Amino acid sequence: MLTLFGAAAMIGTPVPNVAKHAVVIGGSISDELYPEDARKAKTEGTAIVTFIVDEKGKPQNCNTLRTSGSDLLDAATCKAAAGFRFKAAKDKNGRTVNEAFLFGIAWTMPKNLNVFGPKPETNN
Repeated sequence: MLTLFGAAAMIGTPVPNVAKHAVVIGGSISDELYPEDARKAKTEGTAIVTFIVDEKGKPQNCNTLRTSGSDLLDAATCKAAAGFRFKAAKDKNGRTVNEAFLFGIAWTMPKNLNVFGPKPETNN
């Protein structure tokens, strides 16, 4: 089972004019993301990564902030993050700007195939 968590974060040099933070609008995770070699070794752990959500809403420059203890799981966390799409952050003038984002997955051995993740924001 995979448990996902994420949040906009002030990492490194914060953008002083962020008025609206980046928001997940698409993507999901599933047990299929669990690396095969990690499954065989029954490797578990929680990886936390940080990346930049660019002005187009795409994750860039993923780096491990807290390792799961497994290079395989850390890399899979960045791979999962790359599959998400975001509504980019906006400055006080409404222009899109880059913003740092935290993303983590608690990797535990899958028991059943469960697909889940953040629900995309809806425009009501």
